[in-house]
Formats: sequence, C-alpha cells, structure tokens
Amino acid sequence: MIDHAQRQRATIARENLVFIAENISQEAFVMAVHRREYPAGSRWFWAIQQVWAPPSAAQDLQNKEAAE
Repeated sequence: MIDHAQRQRATIARENLVFIAENISQEAFVMAVHRREYPAGSRWFWAIQQVWAPPSAAQDLQNKEAAE
C-alpha cells in the first residue's frame, strides 16, 4: 500500500523545502495563491495538509514581512 504522506515528506526533504503553513485545505490554498499570500513556487501537499516553498521563495517572504 502506498503511504502518500511519507512520499510527500520525502519530497520535502529531498528538495529542501521550507515550511509555510499547516492545516490548510485545498480551497484555502487556492484562495491564498490568488491573493498572492504565498511566495512563487509554493506547493500544497494534500496528504499532510501543509504548504511548503523553495528556500529562495521563503526568504523573499521573510524579507517582505520584515519590511512591513
């Protein structure tokens, strides 16, 4: 049997993604993307209900929050 959560965690580790948000539904993720709340390249992992972004995009998000 395929463990999708484990596969997604392996992808996160392999690609060195940075955690952005937890317990996010697909609809909430789509709406946040349309409102540009997440940096470019952010991905929602359905099996673990989390949003992760590439390190460079996450750094841009932190710089934007610090400037506000």
